[in-house]
Amino acid sequence: MCIRDSGFGDTTILDAKPISQFSAWHRDAGDQGLLWPNTITLSDKFFNTLCTSAVPLDMNAVSCLKHSATALDLYFFLAHRLWRINTPTGALISWHALMAQFGDYHDVRNFRRDILDALRAVYAVYPAARIEQVRGGLRLLPSPSPIPGRMVAGVKL
Repeated sequence: MCIRDSGFGDTTILDAKPISQFSAWHRDAGDQGLLWPNTITLSDKFFNTLCTSAVPLDMNAVSCLKHSATALDLYFFLAHRLWRINTPTGALISWHALMAQFGDYHDVRNFRRDILDALRAVYAVYPAARIEQVRGGLRLLPSPSPIPGRMVAGVKL
């Protein structure tokens, strides 16, 4: 599997098969016949990737944005990206690169308008997000996670 972060940073190559074991069907002890299984075993490599790449989300924010797919997508993207930026100058992303990331738009002007509208909604639920509109796109600046890190069993999440 190859994951490309085109226009957003380095390319990451990952070979992690997600499922190591899955029985598609099993028989119920009663008369119900075939049932879906209640467990799936993830491969260790895939599970560890999920743990190290987890995206912290504020479920109240998700609830507030649930009526706008664009705002939800933008919130998820920014929640994933902003707290991982490690240069003070941030990351410049062109409107064309964002348009390739976010959807089926044919006109950059309409896309920019929709993203900026969605960004206003995202700012309402993620006020610590630091983003600047610049000529040709957006500059994403280092920002805190929408959910502060916490300690669990001696490990910072």
